[in-house]
Amino acid sequence: MQDSQQRTESQMLDRPRIRDDADFFGEENPPISTDHSGSTGPQPGRGRRWITIIALLLLVIILGGLAFALLRPRSPQVTYQSQTVVKGDLNITASATGPIQGTLYNADFVATGRISAIDVSVGQHVTAGQTLATLDRATLPGNTPGTDA
Repeated sequence: MQDSQQRTESQMLDRPRIRDDADFFGEENPPISTDHSGSTGPQPGRGRRWITIIALLLLVIILGGLAFALLRPRSPQVTYQSQTVVKGDLNITASATGPIQGTLYNADFVATGRISAIDVSVGQHVTAGQTLATLDRATLPGNTPGTDA
C-alpha cells in the first residue's frame, strides 16, 4: 500500500494483466501513463471548457438577436382614408421635351355643301364606315331649283 502512496503522477502504472499479457496482434501491452503534461489524448476539464465556450456563444447570439428585434426602428403604420366618389372633370397636365407629331388625315367628301350635324367629338375613336358628319340636303348642288339637267 505504501508503494502506491509513494508513486507520483509522472510515474508509469502497469495495466492489469489479462490472459497472457499480449494484445490481439501479439505485442505486449505498454504501461499506462498518468502524466498528462505531454500526452496527446484528451485532458481532464477540456470538454467542460468547450461546453462553456459554446454556451457563451449561443448566449451572445440569442442576446444579439433579441436586442436587434427590440431596438430596430419600427416601420410607420399604413393608414387608409375613405373618400366618396364624385363625378366631375379630371384635368391632367403632362409635360415632356422633344418633338410631338400628331397624325392628320384629310377627309375627302363626294359632294360639297353645308354641314348640318357633326356626329363625333374631338379625340373620339372612330371605325371605318362610321358617319362623321351630315350635310344639309337643301344646300347640295343637285337639290337647288332650276338646276335640272
